[in-house]
Amino acid sequence: MGLLLSILNTFTSYFAFNKYTTISEDKKYHKSCRSTNPNKLISYQSKIDNLKSSDIVYRTYVPDDKVSWSVSWSEYKPVEYTAPKLIQNKPDWADVQNPLDIKSWNVIDGKTDRRSHLGRYELIDGIPINPCGRTGVCGRGQLGKWGPNHAADPIVTRWKRDQQGNKIFDSETKKPILQFVSIKRLDTNEWAIPGVKIFLCYFLASVF
Repeated sequence: MGLLLSILNTFTSYFAFNKYTTISEDKKYHKSCRSTNPNKLISYQSKIDNLKSSDIVYRTYVPDDKVSWSVSWSEYKPVEYTAPKLIQNKPDWADVQNPLDIKSWNVIDGKTDRRSHLGRYELIDGIPINPCGRTGVCGRGQLGKWGPNHAADPIVTRWKRDQQGNKIFDSETKKPILQFVSIKRLDTNEWAIPGVKIFLCYFLASVF
């Protein structure tokens, strides 16, 4: 059975950001990356990190009407967090700890692509800001880069076929059934498309 391999050259941009950002009013407020219930704060770290309770960082509560930075909220105090491994180990693929030491943004900076899939982002006090709104955490978190952190998700598909190699059609839609490769996340137990972080801007060209 033949496989159709479709590599999507689109990147999901994650942001390491400070407590300032902007968001257009017509965008849907994100919920997966913030605490929406003041009585049930969600942790920033993954469940598979196996951290002691004292090491868990909880996102500051951010209600829907305070996500946008066009809304003034002087009481907002996000938790500042950068994973200790980034500070202690200083991996060569990660940025320096002080974002003020980085002078190039929204461009290809050496081997690092600092452009965002979401478009041009802004800087406040020399620090790149998250265009998606308040999340209750500032700093790099577990991300290596300040600003965009790119990822590529390869999509592997095939038509579902019977033992004779004939396509199997859905009984209701009468359309062929498309199958794809997926993984089950260890942290959330949700099904997802497998992916990889991109640390060098020419990674795809060198691999594919």
